[in-house]
Amino acid sequence: MKKTGLLFLWLFINLSTAQNISYPAIEKSLKENVNSVVREEYRKIDLLDIDELEMTYKRVVPVLNRNGDRDVDAYVHFRDGTKVKSLKAVIYDENGNKIKTYRKKDFSNLSATGRSTLYTDARYYALKHSASSYPYTVQFEYELTNETTGFIYPWLPLSNPSQSVVKSVYEITDDAKLGLKHRISNFENYHSISYQDKNNKLVFTAENLPAYRNEAYQPSRDEFIPNVYFSLQQFSLHGVDAEVNSWKEFGTWMYNNLIHGRDEVSRETTREVLQLVEGVNDPIQRAKIVYAYVQNHMRYVNVAIGIGGWEPISALDVDRVKYGDCKGLTNYTHALLKLVGVDSYWTILKSEQQKKDMFENFPSIQGNHMILNIPLENEEDIWLECTSAYFPFGYVGVSNSDRNVLVVKKEGGEIKRTAVFADKANLQINTYKLELDAQGNMSAQFEKKSQGAQYSKGYVNGIQKLEDVEKKYKKNWADLPKLNIQDVQFENDKEAVVFTEKIQLTSEGFAKKVGNRLVFNVNPLNASVVVPRKYSERKNPFVINSGFIDEDFYTYILPENYHVDAFPDPFEIDTKFGKYALEIKVEHAKLIVHRRFQLNSGDYAKDEYEEFRNFLIEVQKKDQSKVVIQQD
Repeated sequence: MKKTGLLFLWLFINLSTAQNISYPAIEKSLKENVNSVVREEYRKIDLLDIDELEMTYKRVVPVLNRNGDRDVDAYVHFRDGTKVKSLKAVIYDENGNKIKTYRKKDFSNLSATGRSTLYTDARYYALKHSASSYPYTVQFEYELTNETTGFIYPWLPLSNPSQSVVKSVYEITDDAKLGLKHRISNFENYHSISYQDKNNKLVFTAENLPAYRNEAYQPSRDEFIPNVYFSLQQFSLHGVDAEVNSWKEFGTWMYNNLIHGRDEVSRETTREVLQLVEGVNDPIQRAKIVYAYVQNHMRYVNVAIGIGGWEPISALDVDRVKYGDCKGLTNYTHALLKLVGVDSYWTILKSEQQKKDMFENFPSIQGNHMILNIPLENEEDIWLECTSAYFPFGYVGVSNSDRNVLVVKKEGGEIKRTAVFADKANLQINTYKLELDAQGNMSAQFEKKSQGAQYSKGYVNGIQKLEDVEKKYKKNWADLPKLNIQDVQFENDKEAVVFTEKIQLTSEGFAKKVGNRLVFNVNPLNASVVVPRKYSERKNPFVINSGFIDEDFYTYILPENYHVDAFPDPFEIDTKFGKYALEIKVEHAKLIVHRRFQLNSGDYAKDEYEEFRNFLIEVQKKDQSKVVIQQD
């Protein structure tokens, strides 16, 4: 009887598990056009003290195809002060039969070291499982404790595109009464999301969420998928306690605990820098000299250790080793500016190509980058990207521009907005001279000048190996037959913030020979307009983060005894999304082409997307117009 009872219990548990995990149990609508499904997700966080957090996590993900492998997300990050108490993953086949079990010892224990990271105390456990067939299911779970309460996982039930959700639950309890706050976004678009807020406990539940897909020109994910971010009035960051109720208090805490007293430099450097600015009275000129000094003497290396990777390396240590991360180099530049009498302040931001603001009314540990702010009276502030050895003074690039940031001062924190690249200032002016022969071969000399936001695209070429740059050019001009790049020269005018590329190339068979005629494209060297994908039903509004203007001046020198037989009529289009103009004229044995394309930054409704596509389609058609020249 005892053996029979145990056998029955074993069968009951395993059959129940198989039924629960089984892939066919998921609703058909949640399996259509997806790569994976979150069948079950449960995160429970208990805040027991200012420096004590417990978390349990479980996630069950059926993977439908090879593309879904990357959506399993079976990893857990840890560093000093974090203890991963248990860690497990179980793999099931399509019918819910257990294939393999991974214990903590079977997970890879890896350093969270990026390509530019020298060293870090951040690590993570990661599951490495190679699927032999699809679909299969991964059940992943862990428990951990953490002495740092400054970072609390956000709730992002739709964490991956092309992944639907059967059920996701997030529970957080503040028994220590640390002042738990939360910030909810985009719940109004999802009727199957609910939450409870009672007795220091928050519970968020989402059920049957269809997958979202990435769309061209889509806004930041936080602007359209449901999400909840959390913060505490009282928290601990790797042994440093804090109590903040505003960005002003947050800045004061950060200055006093993470920054203050770390801006000393050696006597030798002090003497050297003061000599460099001797006799220079203009503070901006002194700041430019200091910035150039940092660029010439220091290099960027990520060093993610210390207080959660948030405490800058002391300026004295950066001075000694001649490298630092964004925090270290920003603090070092601040220290040198202080020496020469220029006020500057540490600035935290979310650095991404897509604009992302610090949450203005939600003080908490946010951001992934640090730059420097130099305030000016009655003028726009100066912002310095201290990690770049190539950026001009005051140029921070597209990934740092036009967003809310936190400026940290002794007096406290302050939300400011970084410099904006106006569309009309983001210029690329291209001047081409193309000579054709009677066989259709072409030789070209041209000059490309990039300014504003477009400067970033150009200057990157100047810091890469020439062979890599030539590969990029050849990829961009893949339509040119038998392309040969003969010479490339760069000029970087940091004072005017203009990057110039001078290029010579040849292309055999550039013009197609048809009898006694030659046919070629009117705009062969700046086909920059790409028509985005068409959607049967656009789900999200679209954003053009950075507008620009491209202006192209072509001079075609025709072969001897040839004349222009046919060319496109003048064309102009003006829309809310941008403008385009094409003008062509013949001067003796020359064909002169003037092209101007302008794209306007802005936020646009999803219903306008097709109109935007049609504008780009029209531009692309005109860019691909043909010119025909004929032998006399």
